[in-house]
Amino acid sequence: MIKIIKYASGAAVLALLGGCNSTSNDDEPQPIEKERKSLLVMIDGTRFEALLNANTPNLDKLSIQQAYTGGISGTLSQSGTSTVEGESTLWTGSWHTIQKSGENGFQTVWEHLKNDKEEFQIGLYPNWPIFDYINFNLSNIEHKHAFRTGTDRPSEHENSKVLADKILSGDYHSLFTTIDMVDYSGHCNYGNSGGAWSDDYVTTIEEADQIFGYMLDAIEQREAQFDEEWLVIVAPDHGFNRQKDNGSVDCAHGSQDIDAKKIWVASSHAELLNEQFTSPLKSVGNRDKDGIYRYIAQTDVTPTLLTWHDVEIQPEWGIEGTPLIGDIGVRGLFVDIEQESNELDIVFTPSNNLPVQVLINGDELAVIDDITIGELYSFSPSLDHLSSGNHQLTFTLINNNIPKSITASVTIIEDVDYDTLPFQSISALYTFDDDLTSNAINGGVDLSTTGEPEITSAPGKYHSSLHHIRNFNQDLLFEDVITNTDKFTFSLWFVGDGTSYDPAVMTNKRWASSANGMILAQLNDSLKLQVGIDGEGSCCFVQLPYTATTDENNLKWNLLVASVDKTAPWSNNEGFGVMTFGVYDGEGKLHFGSVDLTGSRNQTIHTGLPWLINNDHAQSYNNGHAAVVDELTIWEGVAFSPGQIVALGLSETSLAHKVSETNESSVYRMPAEKTLTNYIGAKPNLTESEQAAEAFWQRRRQMEELNSQLMR
Repeated sequence: MIKIIKYASGAAVLALLGGCNSTSNDDEPQPIEKERKSLLVMIDGTRFEALLNANTPNLDKLSIQQAYTGGISGTLSQSGTSTVEGESTLWTGSWHTIQKSGENGFQTVWEHLKNDKEEFQIGLYPNWPIFDYINFNLSNIEHKHAFRTGTDRPSEHENSKVLADKILSGDYHSLFTTIDMVDYSGHCNYGNSGGAWSDDYVTTIEEADQIFGYMLDAIEQREAQFDEEWLVIVAPDHGFNRQKDNGSVDCAHGSQDIDAKKIWVASSHAELLNEQFTSPLKSVGNRDKDGIYRYIAQTDVTPTLLTWHDVEIQPEWGIEGTPLIGDIGVRGLFVDIEQESNELDIVFTPSNNLPVQVLINGDELAVIDDITIGELYSFSPSLDHLSSGNHQLTFTLINNNIPKSITASVTIIEDVDYDTLPFQSISALYTFDDDLTSNAINGGVDLSTTGEPEITSAPGKYHSSLHHIRNFNQDLLFEDVITNTDKFTFSLWFVGDGTSYDPAVMTNKRWASSANGMILAQLNDSLKLQVGIDGEGSCCFVQLPYTATTDENNLKWNLLVASVDKTAPWSNNEGFGVMTFGVYDGEGKLHFGSVDLTGSRNQTIHTGLPWLINNDHAQSYNNGHAAVVDELTIWEGVAFSPGQIVALGLSETSLAHKVSETNESSVYRMPAEKTLTNYIGAKPNLTESEQAAEAFWQRRRQMEELNSQLMR
């Protein structure tokens, strides 16, 4: 533990002065007010148990406690246990699916510090290039640079020495950096075939501790020579997926496995650490995942830094964590939603007997004053005022002047009769029952192939399904005639193993990080639907859990339904274009979310590239990955509601039966090839660029008309 004497104001100073009269002794030394500074170090991918087995003399100077990452499994906050998700959570105090790497305007701890203390000099110096994957507004942070040294271990030593020099310079008030070699070792690099479960991995943790020591030595030197005191916090972004049942090593992370979620937080100033750090909850509203939610959350780091630097946390910031130093409010805040009855319970553990003010989306909902320290408290606000559809509700509980937020996705499901679904809008239905490429719609376009894709029949949701093994440039695909229209939906039944990370289920995306186009990807035990724009980082996505299959003799089928409506207003009514995603999981529960298509995503959603099934256009990731899908369906001109998804999911018969029953004359038929000209109207003599311009202005006029209607 770093030995630092804290000279404080308030209660601590009063205690020092207790018993003194108003006459001071001029000869008595007065406490020196020390300048507070901070260092946050992320040691990428360091498992908690492996850390405990390592010889880490530098980290051992800090207090270390178990923690968790990846949000609350099965809820809106469930996030991938990966670097973008974990690092952005450390920076914001909010889970990644809520703050979305800043795309929705969510602010980082660095922005809060800079806004409160304009003179603050903040330095962000990660190794891995996180800046390429986020959209936070860091324009006021003058000092930021990614080292990008990758797996080069000697360079990581040099990076840390650069940080040590910056500490010794005295120029910075707060610094952030990463040490990445532990993650690379867990990914089975450096000749380490045992990944995160090997002696080599533990040895790499010990080397990372040595690297951390360069910075710690510099801090101790500054504290010895200058009137400074530093808060040092060290934490990883994620753990690693646990070993497979056959004893083989996964070499990956990203899932909701307990070993991927279980992390740790280390902090200096043991004398300041409060019960959120020192005393895991005995009474907690969620005991899933081996009781991991009793411990520190990764979201607790940001409010701890803010408290250290005397920045008052504001309710509107949406911070989900609890400070690890100083005063605290409620702990263990959870939301439990009963979908069938549309009931919602808010559960928390009081840390004091003071009243709790409850806000919903910023407005006061209730004041609770009948709480008891340490005893679970729950209450159920009415949802009767909510209309059918999806609603994102942020509950903020203010207790002891400390706000703590949690955001829930509440879907009010309307009753929909299966027979009323828009079957006439189906332009493609791939049942995979006979010919694996055939379109069940008469006159519809069959799937195309490149090379000789490895495809076979497998047991399906209704009859047979497609079993596809990914081999590069051996693809199953269909041309994209939907993303340049105003409304469309695609649906499919899906089986996933819960462990495969980042393989595309379907995509038309130009391959680069968050480039133009759409991608539906499997992230271990969740699914992510995303729309990108070239160069704008990770944004505009909906990520939802699904039911994984753990027994090949008991397949868990999940219905996936993705819709785009470019005419639907944004949540703030400032623009148009909304993407929704629903997962009707293998247990009969609907997960649903939506995201506004901000910027030019109404246009960049269309790339001109075909849709690939179980591959992406990079042709370089997850070779050999197996996918099992059934009843891939394209619905044109419609966007599905939550009730329609449930109606489709509850059906006991294949869509092929309904399509065959539909009167042939009433079935909507799209031409095999759809041009921009016949989409925008009768202007066949325009050039292609003139057609594109006319389409743009036509949609612009439509949007303006809709906007004027909304404002009436």
